[in-house]
This record gives sequence, structure tokens and C-alpha cells, in this order.
Amino acid sequence: MTGGPDIDTPQALILRLEPKANVERYDGLLPKQPEVAMRHDPASGAIIIMLRSLKMYGLAQAVTDLMEQGAPAFEAAVPILSQLLKAELAEREVRSIAYHMKAARFPAYKDLSGFDFAASEINEATCANCTNASSWMGRKTSF
Repeated sequence: MTGGPDIDTPQALILRLEPKANVERYDGLLPKQPEVAMRHDPASGAIIIMLRSLKMYGLAQAVTDLMEQGAPAFEAAVPILSQLLKAELAEREVRSIAYHMKAARFPAYKDLSGFDFAASEINEATCANCTNASSWMGRKTSF
């Protein structure tokens, strides 16, 4: 017992007035951004996304600047740049798959079409008969 009045705890924690911060005084410290009427071009946006996915952040920033400027040379180069970036993405994916396949160390694919039976003691007819699953089981089955 503390000797004081009983106070309902949740009521004691409720704010009567919402505090207000004066953040307008800091607006003068921010650099002024020029008002640029930016045209939304989905092809240019896709180029920026592709550049960032390729981790080409400097080029993505340069493309953003060119897009904001509305340079006619850039507008003409957008389809070519898009095709080049798609090719680069595809090439990187192919190289990645080739690297992972090599790292997995799968055995080399082999078949009998490239085997030289003339240089071997193995009879081609016997080998062809061995490839039939029913000969392994010792019985003839029809499918």
C-alpha cells in the first residue's frame, strides 16, 4: 500500500493532447529539387529494372538522368538497349547454369550410337539384345 489514490493504469497512460513537432524549421536545410515533368515510359522503366538486376547501378542512374532530360537520342536507343540487356541477362543465365552443372559433376552422357564395336570384343547384336529390358528378366513380355 502506497497510501495514494487508486488509479486505473490504462487511463493514466492515455495522452490528453497529441504532441506536435515543429519539423517545418528543417525544410530550409534540404536542397531544393528542380521540378521536372517526368514522363512515364514503361520501356525505360524496364531498362532501369534490368540494369539494377544486372547490378549495373551506375548505368541505371545514367539512364534515369537521360530519361528525366528527355533526350531524343536516348528515346531512339531504348529498343536497342532493351534488346542488348535481354541478351546479357540470357547469357548470364546460361553461364550460371553451365557453371552449376560443372560444379555438380554429373557423369558424362553416353549412349551406344557413338560406340565403336569394330575396335571392341563386344558383339553389337548381343549388346542390342541386352538393352531390351525383357532380356534382363529372362522372359518375354509384350507391351
